[in-house]
Amino acid sequence: HAQSDGDDILFTLSDGTTKLSHEIEDYDSATGKLISWVKVHTLSSTQDTILYLYYGNQSAENQENKTDVWSNGYVGVWHMNDKTTSTIFDSTSNNNHGTKKAVNEPIEIDGKIGKAQNFDGSNDYIDCGAAVSIKPQLPVTVSAWVNKSQTTADTRTIFANNETNNTNANHRGIRLGLDKNNKIDIHYGSNSGGCAPSSRRSKTGSSSILINNWTYISTIVRGALDMNIIFNSSDDGGTYSGNGGNLGYSSDSANIGRGQTGGGCINNYFPGKIDELRFSNVARSPEWIATEYANQNDPASFYTVGQEETI
Repeated sequence: HAQSDGDDILFTLSDGTTKLSHEIEDYDSATGKLISWVKVHTLSSTQDTILYLYYGNQSAENQENKTDVWSNGYVGVWHMNDKTTSTIFDSTSNNNHGTKKAVNEPIEIDGKIGKAQNFDGSNDYIDCGAAVSIKPQLPVTVSAWVNKSQTTADTRTIFANNETNNTNANHRGIRLGLDKNNKIDIHYGSNSGGCAPSSRRSKTGSSSILINNWTYISTIVRGALDMNIIFNSSDDGGTYSGNGGNLGYSSDSANIGRGQTGGGCINNYFPGKIDELRFSNVARSPEWIATEYANQNDPASFYTVGQEETI
């Protein structure tokens, strides 16, 4: 009954009048399948939160307000579906849109939620630009669904907000990756001192992800010895390394699927799928991350849909 493009779809609180901001990631008018992100200000852990979904107004204009959905501390939100075969879009107002290395490099593929990007592990990457907004100071939170296709001999980068193709330079910016043991690795660099441990601070998780399986990775960086690695929805502990100073940046751009690691700052590329990548300039709470995981991993267990009503 909704418009073919879903423009008339809107969400409210249980009062039926308080409109909630939403973004439609995907809508199929033939099947009614809808993937939408809705901004709900509070969720109770003890009581159900009731929302209403309205549709069927053929004269309605577009009801979306996607930039407000991602307004509270989000630097970039990439759903990882193609805008074109060469670009992906950032849903925040920062417009940190991504440009692929080339057409279909990486290539769009079915993901954990809607579509994802599949990286070949050899030279695929997405360049998200070098805007000031994508280079925040601490604290930060980085999260993504990842599905690594193979074990590698070295660390492979999921997201690096300031480490571009520039061998033998300084560690700089924030980098999230998986090491050779498939453990989650987060670090930040000072943009000084070369690629030695003295130019970075790092933490490596305790658990190895499974190859060819989707895993939800979240990392929170507040300071040198104040980082959390979340494996799906549980804190993964981990080990610190490096003794660098403050977070520093160069003029280089942010990349998805490419970064630098190792004593020589060697370029590396991620093999596998990446979906729903988010970068924030705030430290998200464990409850926030657990709610994200529960909602995205198994929506049917997170919410129920009531009977359709006619008004």
